[in-house]
Amino acid sequence: MKKTLKILLTFVLVIGFIAASPKTINASSGIKVLLEGQELKFDVPPQIIEGRTLLPLRAIFEALGLEVGWDDATRIITGVAEGKEIILELDSKEVKVNGVDKTLDVPAKAINGRTLVPVRFIAESLDMNVVWNQESKTVKISKDDILEWKYEGYEGTEPFKEYERKYVNGVKSDETRYNGKNHVFKTVNLYSDDGRIIPNVREDKIANYGAGWYTKSPLIGKTYWVRIESYGRYAIINPDTGQEYSENLLTNHDRDARYIKIRIDEHYFDKDEIFKERGQKVTDGKEIYHTDTLIKGVINDEIKAVTSTYRITGLLKEEKSGEGKYRIFDKDPKTIFKWKESVWKDLGQGKKWIGMTKDMLIVHMGRQPNKINRTVVKSVTSEQWVYSWSYGISSEYYYFENDKLVGWQD
Repeated sequence: MKKTLKILLTFVLVIGFIAASPKTINASSGIKVLLEGQELKFDVPPQIIEGRTLLPLRAIFEALGLEVGWDDATRIITGVAEGKEIILELDSKEVKVNGVDKTLDVPAKAINGRTLVPVRFIAESLDMNVVWNQESKTVKISKDDILEWKYEGYEGTEPFKEYERKYVNGVKSDETRYNGKNHVFKTVNLYSDDGRIIPNVREDKIANYGAGWYTKSPLIGKTYWVRIESYGRYAIINPDTGQEYSENLLTNHDRDARYIKIRIDEHYFDKDEIFKERGQKVTDGKEIYHTDTLIKGVINDEIKAVTSTYRITGLLKEEKSGEGKYRIFDKDPKTIFKWKESVWKDLGQGKKWIGMTKDMLIVHMGRQPNKINRTVVKSVTSEQWVYSWSYGISSEYYYFENDKLVGWQD
């Protein structure tokens, strides 16, 4: 039976121009709807369904004076206002506007007692404009042109005036204007993975420094296992007291053959310390070498510490070049070498013994030999490893047969 309702039904309209998840989502995330500049209030919050934003449109229909008809038998909806007649059928993309066939982006639907139709189509059928503002999550509907001014950028010369561009019904125009502000540049520190830092680089100049620079240090969050002897003259400082830790204290916390575990939490520089050490002032935009930058972290999960960045990055560089070997690891050495605890203990005490493997000797020495002399007689491979030292210190000689240490001369 056909029933013509002279009351306004509640419609939920699909915003045909907003992409979203294909599933129905309750979008109670601050989506606003403005009709002729006035915010509409709804009995249900805006939603997103099948890539479209939904909103209840009772207020819109009431504002337009629409009369709606509903036919139970045919499931046809009619809407009439200001000489416009719109005829829709549920679950069909076909629609008539003043007798002319048109196609919807999505069909009209009934969901939980609500009728869903695309709002852009309805607005255009009623000679209205619809704009979605992503920044403010606002739907704007108006009979007049919808004018918006959006930030576009700033001039390339001082005083770097900011300008905005005019949009008409969501379409960019050629018209721009000065927004009354001058751009204030942000500055950031740039970091390299080898420990260098460039302080206070203006945001528009970052690209000038090329590849290999990051706005967050690649070292932060990493953990390394480092031989304590590898620190040499580079002190490990207690950040709370400013005092240097003794080697004995760190050795007592050793776990693996005099390796200490270092987790890096901060990578930074101290301009006062650099001036004190070098007599140089830190200059914005000028590179600070890794020997003058610092890392702050935790040793062996217990001791807070500050030390030179170079003591990490330098060892990594030596490891990569082959100049150093087994001085630094990016994982627990015990997961790499499946040695008994007694072996680790002996290595930690600086011992060497007949039967050591080559890897054990390298861990003991902290580097590869300067020279290897190799001979093969029948099934026996003999090697002489030569470790040379500077400052007039005599070379050391180690002898292997079939990869086992059989003697040494030091």
